[in-house]
Amino acid sequence: MVDKDSAAAALFEVWLPRLHNEYVASQAPPAEQALIAANLQTPTLIAGLGELVDSQRALVLGESLKDAWAETRGLLGDDPAKWRWGSLHHILFEHPLANTAERREAFNLGPVERGGDSMTPNATGGPKFSQATGASYRHILDFADWDRSVFTSTPGQSGQPGSPHYGDLLPLWANHEYSPLVYSRKAVEEATEHRLTLKPGQ
Repeated sequence: MVDKDSAAAALFEVWLPRLHNEYVASQAPPAEQALIAANLQTPTLIAGLGELVDSQRALVLGESLKDAWAETRGLLGDDPAKWRWGSLHHILFEHPLANTAERREAFNLGPVERGGDSMTPNATGGPKFSQATGASYRHILDFADWDRSVFTSTPGQSGQPGSPHYGDLLPLWANHEYSPLVYSRKAVEEATEHRLTLKPGQ
């Protein structure tokens, strides 16, 4: 399980790209290795490993895992019991106007630790251990009773920095928790906590 608290997941995620590279290095000419490794899909890698003779497969697996272990120690420390995938894998919501330290502090949200990867349900893939893809909004609709529907979104109900609702949904979304997605007027009025009224200038 690629859980954010998992030490094994941290090692696996560091190991997998190294395994790609080690396998390609064993099979392709040097001039073509970078292109092949960048486009090699994991199912193809697994199939290719299965076609190697035992000694060659053991060498590819062993060398790449040894290198991954050393890299993970460099990233997360010498004690594997303290390794966590979430310490490497995170998402940062960057605002387009956050081009100074002050604006980054005011506008950006995160980083937030994430579990999963590009191959898991609720995929959280991205370059260099960061999440750059995946669902920012999900909902579950109850066709028997619309008022029992729920949703999760990120980062907040408001796009206004400084509002208490600017990042209020981020913790829920990050923990796979849901909020009511009510439908009827009565349910909407009962659930309403804040109203924003926009009036045209005079």
